[in-house]
Amino acid sequence: LKSGWRPERTLVLCSWSGEEYGLLGSTAWAELNEGLVAQAVAYLNVDTAVSGNRLSAGGTFALRDLFSSVISAVDAPDGGKLELEGSWTQIGSGSDYAVFLDHFGVASADFAFERTGRGGKTAHYGQYHSVYDSFDWMARFGAGGQGAGKPGQAFEYMRALSQAWGLMALRLADAKVLPFNHSAQAEALESFRAALAAEDPRLDTSMVKAAILEYAQAASRAADRAAHADLGGQDAADLNDRLAFTERRFLAEGGLPRRKWFRSVLQAPGIDEGYAPQSFPGVRDALTEGAVAAQQLLPEP
Repeated sequence: LKSGWRPERTLVLCSWSGEEYGLLGSTAWAELNEGLVAQAVAYLNVDTAVSGNRLSAGGTFALRDLFSSVISAVDAPDGGKLELEGSWTQIGSGSDYAVFLDHFGVASADFAFERTGRGGKTAHYGQYHSVYDSFDWMARFGAGGQGAGKPGQAFEYMRALSQAWGLMALRLADAKVLPFNHSAQAEALESFRAALAAEDPRLDTSMVKAAILEYAQAASRAADRAAHADLGGQDAADLNDRLAFTERRFLAEGGLPRRKWFRSVLQAPGIDEGYAPQSFPGVRDALTEGAVAAQQLLPEP
């Protein structure tokens, strides 16, 4: 900044209030600033930044490869570079990305250092939302407790996460061509479609499959255009609009049936699954409602 550097795209830093009361702060801000949100390239979310030493991440699959390249440049507290534990996942709700991703269709990412529970799965820490969630607890056990991070190391993980967040934001802000990989998104959607089709063989997903194939082909063409070094001016601007705003094309204008506020047809929190994400939520909601209706029509035993 002292040398006169300015980002090519505006960075907006937000600290939300009212998260525990229904994501009130972020939701109200986004809805009151719809014109600004409409221009957003991406939203990067950090909620519980550090509660262990296991890096997890998820969100829009078009941002997956960017995140991987970012963490490969960030020093890990125990040496080497940061590495993602497990795979990039979908996100549903339960944090402030919900209004940006599920309602306005802004490509989003959410990441944190979490702790490992039984069976090697990610687990919430027991002090969460209690009077014991203190600075002292964080200093002693925040990096994962016995057998994981060392006492005091949680603050080193906070440094690493901050660097990852900052570097990802800077790359999005300064890239000549936005580092979105829509081929990764198309690949993920096809895997979700195949899983959906396998759950109910009566469901005809051929039109969805054809649409995903068309999307994958368009993603490939966009990647070819982005690879041209001489791309600039209006050509670069047009391509960046396509890369950034494609996520908006997956919004249902009237919202999902019976829950109109959720507009993305790609993901939403499952109605009966708390915060957990659900792919193709409109279809899955219909299947669930149909199964419940059929069950209600069965005669009493």
